[in-house]
Amino acid sequence: FIVDGVEKDYMYIGVYSGVLKNGEIVSQPNQDPRLPLPTLDQQAYIAACGAGFHMMSYDEWAAVALICRKNNWFPFGVTDASLGYSPFGGPNEKGRSLPNSANIYTGSGTVNFRHNLSYTGISDMAGNVHERQVGCRLVNNELHIIDPSFTKNPANDLSKNSSLWKAIDAYTGALIERTFTGTIQKSTYTPINPNSLRFGLNANATTIGVYASNAQLAIEVLDYSKLSEAVINRLQQLGILSTIKYEDLSSYGKFWNDVTVRCTAETQYAPGLFSCLNMMRGGSIAFQHAGIDTYTFDFPDDIAEPTVSCRPCFYE
Repeated sequence: FIVDGVEKDYMYIGVYSGVLKNGEIVSQPNQDPRLPLPTLDQQAYIAACGAGFHMMSYDEWAAVALICRKNNWFPFGVTDASLGYSPFGGPNEKGRSLPNSANIYTGSGTVNFRHNLSYTGISDMAGNVHERQVGCRLVNNELHIIDPSFTKNPANDLSKNSSLWKAIDAYTGALIERTFTGTIQKSTYTPINPNSLRFGLNANATTIGVYASNAQLAIEVLDYSKLSEAVINRLQQLGILSTIKYEDLSSYGKFWNDVTVRCTAETQYAPGLFSCLNMMRGGSIAFQHAGIDTYTFDFPDDIAEPTVSCRPCFYE
């Protein structure tokens, strides 16, 4: 891992979703993980824990996901609010429910809710509350990321208007400057660089077509031939594109690393909606049957969404 150009030997991932305690967001078991705070407030409360503490970034999540893919670990989670347990594991794969909620207390699920299927593993990365991840978003179909080197230092400008946000060249995979008309603040942002990588429900000269699954509320790339090998490799390394493909679309959502970009048409295209939408990971009561590696659309940075959490991480 690289932090502001300096290589770090270790990166520590919070075992549990974050909870607010005495002015700090910490990782503790048997807690209510719902954190109705704007993104920057969540980042500030994690940074209050001390030097090296930061909100989990998209590349850190990708690292865990790829480790699980390599070891064929596919953890369960409460991803269907109507059931209250893992739809893929069955009624016995559940945790302690919060009062009047489909969410569960942190770490209360079975051993199969841990990333490595062991109680030493990271809990609740599949299902339960959504978790914000630093450094990845879609804005009017255009994919934006912050270089992973800059995502782990809360002293960097990680806000929605930061110049650290870059587009991706759809042909080379390189990070490129964003060119656009309109503004993020007024939800009129429109990308104009013909080479920038975009995802949408309909393919055209500048947009990669995706498959929209009504059953899984997920989308997946339709035509991989439109992506160069360099782009595919970069997107897979960053956890944005799946490392596996299924001919049988009913398999989507059943494994941790199969559906990697998802949205709803209403969020994506409705005029007037705030269109600068950070990515989040993990299934929750808002979206059913989400895979652990799934992206969903965040609410605006300055809105405190009651069922959105985050995960503290640390480096030294």
